[in-house]
Amino acid sequence: MLQTDYYDNKSQDYAKYRFNIPSIVCDYICAYLGKKHLGNFLDLGCGTGELTIPLSTHFDQVTGVDPNQQMINQAIKEGRENNINNIQWLNDYAENLLDSFEKFNLITVANAFHWLNHKIVVPWIKAHLKENSAVALIGSYGGFIYAKEDDWQFKIKQIWHQWFGEKQTSILRKRFNGYDEWGDVLKQYHFSSVEMIKLPHKRNWTIESLIGYSKSLSFYQVTSEEQAQKFTEDMYNKLLKINPSGDFLENYDIVLIIARN
Repeated sequence: MLQTDYYDNKSQDYAKYRFNIPSIVCDYICAYLGKKHLGNFLDLGCGTGELTIPLSTHFDQVTGVDPNQQMINQAIKEGRENNINNIQWLNDYAENLLDSFEKFNLITVANAFHWLNHKIVVPWIKAHLKENSAVALIGSYGGFIYAKEDDWQFKIKQIWHQWFGEKQTSILRKRFNGYDEWGDVLKQYHFSSVEMIKLPHKRNWTIESLIGYSKSLSFYQVTSEEQAQKFTEDMYNKLLKINPSGDFLENYDIVLIIARN
């Protein structure tokens, strides 16, 4: 279950610096479902709508659920700015959703499955999928978190560990090392045709966006504006020494674990 206070006061950075799920993922999911009109879908742990909003254009009705009210408020704002009007936003834990909830053509969890109580949420997902529908879990391999490393990626991890400690940042290692286990969880609850697909992708970063992304992470906790400014200056100066242009390219794989009900 997600502790919502990890993300308090981070919704604007989250929306600005967390990248939307790329169109290649949305296109793959829609082709997998193989229907022209895809009905409805539910996005659990939706954050500020990084998947909910881009995928909503393929569905008639959409529901996004997140336990943090600030995230939901920002998602509502993002939806309005993108002229999206078919999304219902709910502030709640996935673990608290009622058995009487409607059934869906698709249920997704993007970059949040590691937060959920699988023993509660996965059976609920199975019970709330329509016939011949699908569940999709989305994450990413590679990049500067805990996988491939260029000098700048290694430096960022050093900065995180220096400021917040190895213990606090270890949740990311668990997340990025756990994708095989996610598929096993779905098999345990008798989902069929469980597949893991890796979709190569690239992402361009600036020092500003790397700092903003860092501030959107769950372990980023500072006690004052002064401390936040010191973190910003520390990260800015160290990354500028590595690349004076301030531009960085990340190559990584988007991981899509998809299965039939």
